[in-house]
Amino acid sequence: MTQYTLSENRNLKFKILLAEDNEINQKVALATLGKLGYRADAVNDGKQAVVALEKIQYDIVLMDCQMPEMDGYQATDKIRNPKSNVINHNIPIIALTAHATKGDRDKCLKAGMDDYMVKPFQTQVLADMLKKWLPEHDSFSRNKKESPPLEKKQVKGDILDWAGFLDRVMDDESLAKDIFNDFLNETPKRIDNIQKGIDYNDIQATKREAHTLKGSSANVGAVVLQDIASQVESAASEEDLKRAASISPVLKKQFIILKKVFHENFNS
Repeated sequence: MTQYTLSENRNLKFKILLAEDNEINQKVALATLGKLGYRADAVNDGKQAVVALEKIQYDIVLMDCQMPEMDGYQATDKIRNPKSNVINHNIPIIALTAHATKGDRDKCLKAGMDDYMVKPFQTQVLADMLKKWLPEHDSFSRNKKESPPLEKKQVKGDILDWAGFLDRVMDDESLAKDIFNDFLNETPKRIDNIQKGIDYNDIQATKREAHTLKGSSANVGAVVLQDIASQVESAASEEDLKRAASISPVLKKQFIILKKVFHENFNS
């Protein structure tokens, strides 16, 4: 379990548990929560979330729906079960999902979750959600900033949405660059794992790795890479690895382009 140390703030009276298996998404969410003034811990799957809730009195859970070992729906069912050993069976649970359909929302609520946010979420959406479920939340609004907004350098929007990524980390460009470099370091392995899944006819591994790449790409604004990963995930979901194999080479090509764009514009 990863502890995220925060500066003194009135929101420090609250403690948040983030259940998210994607390391890049974890970093972005923890950074944002930190800037909003919260204490937050992160775990990598639903099973770890349940264990943490048995030991620590949290005020709210941000629960990813798709995780290994135990997904968000299974974890929520365990938390709500009065026979389980969690401290608070009625703790607010906010679903984190990549889908925005009414069916997904209904599935989350039926599972016992209280609300949901679509990933990647903006800072204001997160702040509003916490205010809704933590009544004494110290509200956040970009309109309250006294200093003028930073001038955000733009790049070709169909490759990298840097402005959107900056918004998710509250305009902290240094932090954004650090996280993006982490993303660049981990993505080649993720792409290799997708190819291995295809080569070994492993539908679940291909789908899982593509889903993870899609999520982290969305969070850092790598919009084209996100779309390609989504196509691979969709093909794997339909058990069409032949189609996935025809798409996967584009991942490497797009990653090279994305890396070049980032270094030319933001990492000089």
